[in-house]
Amino acid sequence: MKKYVSNVVSMIFMGGIMLTASTALGDTLVYDEDFEGVSPLSSWSILADTDTSASVASDPEGAGSPLGSPNNALFLDDNSVGGGGGKVELTLGGLETTYGSDPTETQFRFTYDMLTRTVGSFAGVEFNLYGSDTAGGSDERIVRIRNSANERIGVYDGASEVNYDAVYTKDVWHRVEFEFDMDTSTFDWSVTNLDTSNVVASNTDYDFETGDVNFVSSIRFSSFGSAQGEYYFDNLSLVAIPEPSTATLMVLFGLGFIGFTKLRSAKK
Repeated sequence: MKKYVSNVVSMIFMGGIMLTASTALGDTLVYDEDFEGVSPLSSWSILADTDTSASVASDPEGAGSPLGSPNNALFLDDNSVGGGGGKVELTLGGLETTYGSDPTETQFRFTYDMLTRTVGSFAGVEFNLYGSDTAGGSDERIVRIRNSANERIGVYDGASEVNYDAVYTKDVWHRVEFEFDMDTSTFDWSVTNLDTSNVVASNTDYDFETGDVNFVSSIRFSSFGSAQGEYYFDNLSLVAIPEPSTATLMVLFGLGFIGFTKLRSAKK
């Protein structure tokens, strides 16, 4: 995956004055949510079957939470049993409209925090990220990650699920991070235990589940399976990273060279 300049701060000395280029080459915050405000679920579409629900609840780790205290989080409660099981699903769409119809951003970063409190033998929760070819176009799933029983995490590389057993710990917050590239239709991912700061699973250059897309359009959390589970999510963040143009980089290099020359002259 290509790594573009992110949060670039170029220190350029012009006659002893330091200039920065962080604004010109900075990231664009598309969406973030910590579930602490008024009606944080008002923009979400919620589908809840019998014995399932979605709400904002207190952090189950309480005062010892690595996310701070007091802290609220999104709570998916799936108490369904038997048969095909019920399901609770939350979807946030229309994200592409927040960063224009012709974006220069081709790389994005998405992070969220996750805690699984209880999970049955045939249950789990998955996160889905969707993209579209045009603003307002139809959604196509590009990224999917699941956590389920046996502390397993499954990440889809293209159409194939790759499983990582015994990597996450129940009742502990984990941070899930993706960096994905629209040009190459690939993504890197990692899962970090926030109590120990250890990366428990990661990989690079996984393929999108579907083909080429130009936008990140929607995100979705959904329970699955025929057993019960309780899941918490917090601190959702979607950031668009612009690809710096060659011209911009040349200007920065030129200014830096001029500043360096002036600085050397001043020292003589």
